[in-house]
Amino acid sequence: MQEKILSDQAKMLAKQRGLFLILTLMLSFICCGLTLKLITTRDKTILVPGLAQEVWLGQGKVSEGYIEEVSLMYLSMLLDLNKDVVGYKEALISKYISHSSTKYMKEIRQYFSHVKEQYKQFGLSTYFAVKSLEVNSSDNSVIAKGVLTTKFGDHGIDVKETSYFLSYDYAGSTLRLKEFHHIESEEELKKKEALLKEEEENMQKIEKAVDKRGMHHDQ
Repeated sequence: MQEKILSDQAKMLAKQRGLFLILTLMLSFICCGLTLKLITTRDKTILVPGLAQEVWLGQGKVSEGYIEEVSLMYLSMLLDLNKDVVGYKEALISKYISHSSTKYMKEIRQYFSHVKEQYKQFGLSTYFAVKSLEVNSSDNSVIAKGVLTTKFGDHGIDVKETSYFLSYDYAGSTLRLKEFHHIESEEELKKKEALLKEEEENMQKIEKAVDKRGMHHDQ
């Protein structure tokens, strides 16, 4: 009787060992598979704004809240700059420019090429404090109004209210930047008109002076 009990126990142990061996082999194969996947997979870093409100994405559309949050993130990369970070922010935002037209990347590169020279030459640093965002969710565009503070090294600070226009493409669950430009205020437009008028008047004076000299020369 005792021999039979011992025999049964031995068979049970053998079965348990066999089952344990099978489980061990299965786990080993799973671990090897996961390791191989991690080695061969190339993960992409996705830029995600710090969300301060409820947002949603779906069916080719995004909520106004998401457009606002993304705009705050892009505005910081475009306007919160100094000579030490301008190159880094250019490289960062270049990953998120719309591919629907080559002109969008060209315009952003031209923008950074212009500002990099200014920041390095004059030791500038700028910060844009957003006061309001006017969102048009039908075409994924925003007008950002706020205060731009510019520090000229140790030579003073300029503070002015200004506005910027941004537009986006919705592609791959991401809002990619298309357009970014400064919106000229009425005061700035009036100054431009005054300068153009002054230039035209100066040109007219020069032309009259040239005509008079020509007349004297003919006489």
